[in-house]
Amino acid sequence: MPDIGSNTTRPHRLTDVEVSGETIQFATWYRDLWRRYDRMPTRNDTDPLDVPDLLPWLWIYERTLDGDFLCRFAGHHIDVRWQKPSIQFRKLSDILPKERHAPVVNRIETCFSQKCIAHGWTDAADAGSNRRVERCFAPLSGEAGHPEAIIGIALYGGAIERSKDLDAPRSVLRVALYHPLSFCYVDDVA
Repeated sequence: MPDIGSNTTRPHRLTDVEVSGETIQFATWYRDLWRRYDRMPTRNDTDPLDVPDLLPWLWIYERTLDGDFLCRFAGHHIDVRWQKPSIQFRKLSDILPKERHAPVVNRIETCFSQKCIAHGWTDAADAGSNRRVERCFAPLSGEAGHPEAIIGIALYGGAIERSKDLDAPRSVLRVALYHPLSFCYVDDVA
């Protein structure tokens, strides 16, 4: 279980920052699973149908033997965002541009090691746009109790075409970790 700490440079709880209702719903669902089983939930403990309102934005990735992640589930809005027939059953390294793959894997691994809920957002206004992208994700354990999968939501503000989005200046990405039961701030992630 992560140490809560007393860092005052960031809001103290996930619910203190500007987050979407979907993020609160996802984090609450995950917290309730952890409480129900008195441990980090496994993939078998989660049923995305328990949160039907989140299905279009929900995704699940499992760690592969080569250290990459395989998409096991991608909601409709995720596939629309990536303008592909489906990213399901594709590796993260085949979905993301090469320069973005390593930082994303690092964030997932940090989430795994800290056993926390991660909340990230970009304010594209930083890059001259008026949209916001928000993600919230959390680890799922395997049989041995170690994180082996990640479940999360991705909310893309506005109907932005992927090709235009990739050509736009990169906005500032902010990712913070929160305790899975108390939602208290734990740390920032690079």
